[in-house]
Amino acid sequence: MGIRPVDMQIVMPKSAEAGKVGQDSARPDLQAQQFAQQLQKQVQVDQQHVMHTNKSEKDIDNEEKERKRKNAEKQEREKQRGQADARSQGGAAEQRREKRMIDISV
Repeated sequence: MGIRPVDMQIVMPKSAEAGKVGQDSARPDLQAQQFAQQLQKQVQVDQQHVMHTNKSEKDIDNEEKERKRKNAEKQEREKQRGQADARSQGGAAEQRREKRMIDISV
């Protein structure tokens, strides 16, 4: 017994619908699996981000300490130069005063 053309017109759309039903039932499992994989990747990225942030914070702390140390050294050098300049200028000022004094005897 064969399939008549009229029956074929009815059977073909129904077979396509049956295939869609089968795909729809498999689709939620696939979506859940993909979502779980994406979530796993996001967790790994977040964990690495936190680890790298801690490294950066340590580097920033070290840079700040180094900058403060250099500034302190620079201020100390300037202070020592200022004291040396004051000593040399103080001696020169006294010499100028002595040169300006005129000894007048009458």
